[in-house]
Amino acid sequence: MASADLIGELNELRRGRGVQADNLHLLPLPNLRRVCGVGTTDAPAAVRDKLVLRLTELCGRLPADLRMAALAALALHEEANHRFLHERMAWLNGQINRDSLRTARRWINAAFKRLAHDLESAGGDNGSHHAPCGWYTESLSSSLNMELDPPQLTETRQIVATSDELDEIVIMISAPKGVELADDERVEATIEYGGRIVETEHDPSGHSRFVVRLPEPLGLGERHTYSVRFTSFPRRRMKPYYVLLPLRRVERFEMHVRFPTQECPSRIWRLNGVPPVVLDAGRPAEALLALDTAGEIGLEFFGLREGLAYGAAWIND
Repeated sequence: MASADLIGELNELRRGRGVQADNLHLLPLPNLRRVCGVGTTDAPAAVRDKLVLRLTELCGRLPADLRMAALAALALHEEANHRFLHERMAWLNGQINRDSLRTARRWINAAFKRLAHDLESAGGDNGSHHAPCGWYTESLSSSLNMELDPPQLTETRQIVATSDELDEIVIMISAPKGVELADDERVEATIEYGGRIVETEHDPSGHSRFVVRLPEPLGLGERHTYSVRFTSFPRRRMKPYYVLLPLRRVERFEMHVRFPTQECPSRIWRLNGVPPVVLDAGRPAEALLALDTAGEIGLEFFGLREGLAYGAAWIND
C-alpha cells in the first residue's frame, strides 16, 4: 500500500459532504477502510464511526495549520461541516486570510500528504509491548507530592477507545535514566478507581509496566476515567525534574508538584516539549516559575507530541 493510494482515497473522501456523506459505507476506499479497522461486515454506522475516529485521531497529530486544513476538507471540523467542499474551502480560506482558494488547496494537499504517511505507518499496527494501540488520553491530571518520602504521584486520566471491546490498557512509568534502584525501591501502583491491576512487570532499566483490566469493555469512541496512585523510589534518588514523555496521543496534561517546605527549589522552569536528552542538562529556561504560598506549582499543556517531554525542572541550591 503506497501513500499515493491513500492520498487518492482522501481526495475521494473529501468530495461532497466528506465523512458526513450518506453513502460513506459504499465509497471505494479499500486502503482507508483497512488502516481504520473497518471490517467487511461492519454496519454503515460502524464504518462511519471507525473512519471518523481514526482520521480525527491522526489529524490531531498534525501541526495546527495542517490539522485545520485536513479537518475542514474532510468535514470533521465543527465549524466547517458544510454540504459542499467548496464551502469548506471558502471557510478555510477565511481562516488564513487569503482571497484565492489556491492557498487553501496547498494546505489541504500538504495535510493529506502528512496524513497519508501517518495512516500508512499506523496501518495494521498493534502498538508495542509498552504502548499497545486501542486508546488514547483525552486528559491527564497528575499530582506529585514530594513532601512525602518516598514521594507519591497520583494520575487521573480520561481515555478514549479507538477500537471495539477494549478491556485492558497498559500503564507505564519510568525511573529517570541513570537511577539505580534496589528491589525494594521499585515503583508500585494502586488503582484508586476505574479498574484493577492484573499484571505487573519491572525491568532492570527502571521501567514499570502495569496492565489494568477495565470494569467493562469499551466500544469504539467510548470514554472512561480511572485514577492510579504510584509510590515512587526515595526522594534522594529523584532527578530534579518531573515530566510526561507520551508514548501515545495525549490531548491535555495538567500537573501539580508540591515541594517540601524546608527544601523548596531555588529555581523552577517549564519544559514544554523538549527532547529527553536535554533533561539532565540543568539549564534554566528564560521564564522561571514561582512557587505559590503552599510550595506548589501548577502547569497545563495541550496537544502533546509523542517522544517529547512536558513538565518542570528545578535546581536545589
